[in-house]
Amino acid sequence: MSDKSSYHIEWAIDVPKTLELRNGDQYTLDYPDEAFTFVSNNAKVAVVSKNGVITALGNGEAIITLLDADYNAIQVKLKVLPVMIQGDINLDVK
Repeated sequence: MSDKSSYHIEWAIDVPKTLELRNGDQYTLDYPDEAFTFVSNNAKVAVVSKNGVITALGNGEAIITLLDADYNAIQVKLKVLPVMIQGDINLDVK
């Protein structure tokens, strides 16, 4: 089963139902050339630009909502994970 859903109200759009990002990551929502408003319910976790670019800002969860001109909504559940540090964290070369 795919983690994407196709929605059709007056338009067709294919966005993920759920999304996991790490702090600092960005993800661009793929949507048609129709006018959408993008909203994050938790700006401490993630923000979304007017062009549909989600930026992960802090650990936690947020809901990203896409609204068309008739206020039809699509929601993406977003989980932001901490950045993974690999290698020698304290630089002692051991």
